[in-house]
Amino acid sequence: MMKNGNSDIAEVLERVRARLRPQVEAEIRAGDRMGKPTPSQSADIGALQLKLGAIISAHRQVGIVNPRHPGPINRLIQTFKTSLRRILTWYTRPLVEFQACTIQFLSETAKILARGESRLDTLEQNVELLRTDLADLRQLIESKLDPTTHDQDKFKRG
Repeated sequence: MMKNGNSDIAEVLERVRARLRPQVEAEIRAGDRMGKPTPSQSADIGALQLKLGAIISAHRQVGIVNPRHPGPINRLIQTFKTSLRRILTWYTRPLVEFQACTIQFLSETAKILARGESRLDTLEQNVELLRTDLADLRQLIESKLDPTTHDQDKFKRG
């Protein structure tokens, strides 16, 4: 009766495997297509952060009068440029505020993307661990259901 019970279990498991096989194969193919991020995908976050640093650097230059060598003509030019900067403050202030808000938005976006990438890496590691656990469980179940290994276990014990 024990062998009959094992064969019933084996039949049920085989039907379940046959029913789930197409779905599992499709998921494996989809996982292989997505795969691990390519180096270019990982580098995209770094490139984004570099560009954000360049934007911040350029933003800091807004409203700064570039220096000139000492001399009476250059001093006159600097005075004119400084006066012009003060006169145009009404026009440039909203632009500077807009740029500051845009930079803050881009900075937060970069942080969110970096967190998402680290979460994806963690999930991929977990999936790999689960795949290996599943393979181990599959082997264990198959060894328990295989009558030849079951008979060999009895032979070793007896």
